[in-house]
Amino acid sequence: MRTRRLSVILLLCVGIAAPARAQRITFERSFDTSGPAALDVSTVAGKITVAAGPAGRMTVRGTATVRVGLGIPPNGLELARRVAANPPIQQSGNDLRLGVPSDDAERRAVLVAYEITVPRDTRVDATSNSGAIAIADIAGVVSVKTQSSAIALQGLGSDVQVNTGSGAVTATDIWGPMTVATVSSAITLHGLRSALNVRTASGAVNADVAPTSDVDVETGSSAMTLSGGARNLRLVSRSGRIHVAGEPTGTWSVNAGSGHVELTFARRTQASLDLSARSGTIAVPRAVNTTVATKQHLVGTMASGARPVVVISGSGGIAVRFAEE
Repeated sequence: MRTRRLSVILLLCVGIAAPARAQRITFERSFDTSGPAALDVSTVAGKITVAAGPAGRMTVRGTATVRVGLGIPPNGLELARRVAANPPIQQSGNDLRLGVPSDDAERRAVLVAYEITVPRDTRVDATSNSGAIAIADIAGVVSVKTQSSAIALQGLGSDVQVNTGSGAVTATDIWGPMTVATVSSAITLHGLRSALNVRTASGAVNADVAPTSDVDVETGSSAMTLSGGARNLRLVSRSGRIHVAGEPTGTWSVNAGSGHVELTFARRTQASLDLSARSGTIAVPRAVNTTVATKQHLVGTMASGARPVVVISGSGGIAVRFAEE
């Protein structure tokens, strides 16, 4: 009897899984380009993937998936097949636009996802409410907008703009200036070679930047960790902990409302320190030549003192230390 029950359960699982696989219809289209190209792609919840491909050609591989839930038209599979046969893609010269179905029934029944290859120098604009977005190896300007989906960027060679609500943002090897605006997303950035501008309400920021970068980050209640140094640095956080490691080559300014601030310098660093902590302690290495040293304020120099470093902390302490070399 038990064996029979298991057999029935297995048959039911197979019977359920087979239709589920049949609810996804794939399609593919290719388009020729003859000069600088632009891609504008948007989805509701479908994933968007963009990568560099051969010059002079854009290739779109997509899926039309039947939605699951209440209020879905009963002929969802038929509508998915209709979308796959005539996907919402428009070409105008070297510009390609991919979107969601224009028909109301198709929009309610079908989710569309895109996997696209474009010439490396293509300008890319990608938008999704809750579908993840991944873009790699693009040399053109990139703009990404989401509400709650994850964003992954890699090997981008020009300006990058990211605007998201709560989707995590990760970026690696970005050569152009990068701007990120989020509400509550965690931001993890590695190998940034140019300017960085970040505005977030509560998302933690972890960034590794080049020593020649100009960095401007403001957060509400999140922690910040910055490594690699920076040329000109401005960090502001109302209540998040801040840790900066590297060697300043320009002017550094750090303002923490109620978070602890830690600066880790190379021993060769040339800096002029002006540190203020209204209710926390201030600690610096003995090698710092101090001219003002009170409980709440310290002024001193490291080596020639060529680079100004100003730190203000409200209710958190300030610690300066040397990196182990």
